[in-house]
Order: sequence, then C-alpha cells, then structure tokens
Amino acid sequence: MKTLTSKHLILFAAIILSSCATPRMFTTLDLLRPAEVTFEPGVKNVLVVNNSVVQPNNKKQKSANDKNSGTLTFDSTALFCNASLRESLEAKEFFNTVKMAPNSQNTTDNYNKISPLDKKKVKALCDLYDVDALISLDHIQANDETSKYYEDYTIMNALDIKVNTIWSIHYPNNTATTHKQFTDEFSWEEAKSVDLPKKHDALVDACILTGSNVAERMIPRWEKQDRYFFTPKKPLMQQAMDSVKTRNWQSAISLWKHALKQSKNFNTKFQASNNIAIAYEILGDIDNAFLYCEQAINYYPYVMFFYISDSEHIYEILNYYDFLKKRKEEIALISKQLSEK
Repeated sequence: MKTLTSKHLILFAAIILSSCATPRMFTTLDLLRPAEVTFEPGVKNVLVVNNSVVQPNNKKQKSANDKNSGTLTFDSTALFCNASLRESLEAKEFFNTVKMAPNSQNTTDNYNKISPLDKKKVKALCDLYDVDALISLDHIQANDETSKYYEDYTIMNALDIKVNTIWSIHYPNNTATTHKQFTDEFSWEEAKSVDLPKKHDALVDACILTGSNVAERMIPRWEKQDRYFFTPKKPLMQQAMDSVKTRNWQSAISLWKHALKQSKNFNTKFQASNNIAIAYEILGDIDNAFLYCEQAINYYPYVMFFYISDSEHIYEILNYYDFLKKRKEEIALISKQLSEK
C-alpha cells in the first residue's frame, strides 16, 4: 500500500481575486479525503472476486412502440463491474498488484440470498493468487427505467439505470470482514427516443462506471475546496496578504495575530481569525485552525450588529467550523489508510 505523510494531505493552489462587499481573496485547496473503505495496514496485493448470482430477468414489456422496452437478458453485470474496478484500482497505483479471479465463486442459484465466502475459501484464494486481501462482489442488481417529461415545451425521453452492489473485504487471517453497500445511478436524456442508447449498451456503461466509482470509494482521494481570505485595506491585513502570495504562512499568521490583538474593530478581529484558521489548515495544524475558526464565530454577533452588509459570512464560517470538526477525525483515518506495518 502506497504511503504518504500527513504533510502531503493539503496542496495549495493558485489564488483568484474576487470582488464583493468585503474584499476577499479566494484560493483553491486540494485536500486528501479518506476512503469509505479502510484496508488493514500492510495490504499491498489484492484480488477482485465475483461471488454474486446472476440477476434473474424481471423486465416488463411497456410499449410495443418503445424499442427500449421489453425483455432483456443481461448476465454480465458482475463481469463488467469487476473488470472496471480492477482497471481503476490498477490505474491509481495504490496497491502493488490488483488481480481478478476469472470464475464466480458462488455456486448457489439463490439470487436473493447473500452467500459470503468462508474462511477456508478466502485462505485458499489468497494463497493461490499470492494476495493480502480479497475484494468480493457479493451481490449486484441493475434496474432500468424509461420515462418522458416536459422541458422548455419539449417532450424529453430519459433512460435511468440504478446499480446496487454489495461488497466484502476478506483477509487470510482472523481479521474481521468489512461489508459495504453502494448505489450508483446513471441517466441518459434525449429529445428523440431513438437517440437514447440501447438498454444493453447503457447497462454495460453503467456497470463499467459503477466499478470505477467503487474504486474511488476504496482509495483516499484528492478533492478541491475553496477557501477565502478577507483582504480589507488595513496595513497589517495587507502586509499579511503579501506573505500569503509568497506562501510564507508563519509570517502571515504573525501579522494577522498582531492585527487581532491591536484592533478594537470586531469586524477586523473576525476577519483576522478567519484568515488565521485557513492558514493553519494549510499548514496541517487542524487543532489551531479549529480554535481560530471558533474564535471567529464568537466575534460574529458583534460583527452582525455593526456590519449588517457582511451577515452572509456567518453561514460560510459555520460550515467551515463543521468541516474542521470532521477533518480532525478524517486525518486519523487517512493516516491509518496510508500506513504500512
């Protein structure tokens, strides 16, 4: 499993100026967010396994004139989904190797019952393919529906496909199995029904996209988020922004703290606290970022009383506060997901 250190959890991107009632400078951060699945430390080689039963045919004839209606047999959902998952995991290079077992491991014919792999089978597969963990697709259900709706005085035709999947992560030792369930939805819309894809083609695409989406959920991912700095035309605040442009965060923080201590203006105190919180977040110091974000919120009642025009900023700072609270928990989880024994 590829290892990254905590200092690589945030990337600082280009700054973009924005004009509004209060001068602000926007920036985009690339934040490393945790995966929905946490593999055990030391997992470097994985095997993708099909352990599902083929979905029985439950398509119903809707209209004799609808080429997309009627009975359709599609028994390759698991194959396309798993092949896409393997390809996507390989492309991300998170694991050393990603292999795929060619045959389904489920020998039952009961589609509505999940039959998890037993420990003996897991151990045998891990030994056979020389892997540290199995990613097992235990159930897959694809439902499609055609519909019509009006948009701008035009009748639009839609084809919607929903793919439900149930997965389990197994280890050759006594480590507990992880179970996950996902739902992915895809839509195609055209003014003419003949321009919609055939259901078979759409189902293939939906299964391929589902596999790719599941891969995204299994590996920590980079996510872009916007942050803003207040840039009022006050000497200390302007000097701090000069430091921001050169990414001298400690200097900027020092100047904002000086402005915070020196100013009797609650709006300046609020803005400086906000800026300090963002700078600490960029430095990876979430505890101090949380502290100064909370301080900004405490100043806000005074800001709203004296500066009504800036009242919309309270929603942004409250959302930021909630994010930082969640971020503190995420960092510990990311460290576990990126660690090795």
